[in-house]
Amino acid sequence: MGSLSRAECEGLDARDPLAAVADEFPPGDPGWLYFDANSIGAMPIAAHRALGRVADEWRRLRRRGWSDADWLDGPVRLGNKLAPILGAEPGSVVVCDSTSVNLYKALRMAMTLRPERENIVAEAGAFPTDLYVAEAAARDQLAGGSLMRVEDANALAERIDRDTAVALVTHTDYRTSYRHDLASLVRRAHTHDALVVCDASHSAGAVEVGLAAAGVDFAVGCGYKYLCGGPGAPAWLYVAPRHQAQAESVIPGWMGHAEPMAMDPHYTPAEGARRHLAGTPSVAGNALMESALDLWRDVEPQAAFAKHKALSDLVIRVVEDLPSPRPMLAAPRDPARRGGFVSFRHREAEIYVRALETAKIVASYRAPDIVRFGVSPLYHRYVDVWTLGERLRSLHPERSQ
Repeated sequence: MGSLSRAECEGLDARDPLAAVADEFPPGDPGWLYFDANSIGAMPIAAHRALGRVADEWRRLRRRGWSDADWLDGPVRLGNKLAPILGAEPGSVVVCDSTSVNLYKALRMAMTLRPERENIVAEAGAFPTDLYVAEAAARDQLAGGSLMRVEDANALAERIDRDTAVALVTHTDYRTSYRHDLASLVRRAHTHDALVVCDASHSAGAVEVGLAAAGVDFAVGCGYKYLCGGPGAPAWLYVAPRHQAQAESVIPGWMGHAEPMAMDPHYTPAEGARRHLAGTPSVAGNALMESALDLWRDVEPQAAFAKHKALSDLVIRVVEDLPSPRPMLAAPRDPARRGGFVSFRHREAEIYVRALETAKIVASYRAPDIVRFGVSPLYHRYVDVWTLGERLRSLHPERSQ
């Protein structure tokens, strides 16, 4: 295919339907290249205005902010803005809490819908917190459940059987970026009347998730990666509409009550996704998250996913164009099986990622040998990948023959 040229990338940028969106993100430190969208997304310019607005509302309104500034409606309002990005039905998503808290809620709700079953099936290589939470959720099942860990991610579907209450699926692996075929896994689970809980943290905002089309029962994810909600951004929780009425919150807080301000001593759940809220929403965090979600108003999700694929393919191209020894591709080459970032193996990966910083490149490392380059369809330009290739080449000089 040949080396990537600057002119080729500038041509792609000129034809990019999302080019104007990148202008909504201010640059980071001068001269630095940030390929860490899988760790934390860039800050939108609008985030400054959002924080200023909340601070002013707080100063002026104080208690009245809960009603006059619509602070209480944030979780549902943001959930409706996020739903199209996830391929979710309107009214099925709320933005709240952390991924870990939402995962516990999702797993326990799913298990209460299958009270006669005991087991959660999950990949042994899932993100550790997911396994901690799943173990606790299984233990808290009245029947005394257990977590069944599957060593081979490709064998996850085969491990689902009539004793399985829930299959916990990591949509994109946090090290290799392997992306599951959700629809296939859901079909297998539903054949055995098991439910599927999906963690889409490393997918949402970068690649297609398609929760509704795949038939996923419950899903969770963070807001600070490709969704650009900022450090500690609120997470999100999806509950399929067919489960809304039956799925009872295991943390029934006042925000999930049908009338939060009635101070009713007896809990009556709200209608729809709101019933899955618990405590007071994070107003400042929601404001930052909303400033990012509003950038998607004029973005067709499929166009964003197509750009992400093209950017990721170019990252693979520039790395594989380096002289040997070079990092070796660990992520799937097939974009349909690849998630939000591109990962490579390097025998001294941690040292290599530190070396990248000497060339002002921010990537990320995962033990024992993974180097990750995370790209965002919203703020990365094609010429950024060309610049990445040039700087990588400076760290991989040609060996004399």
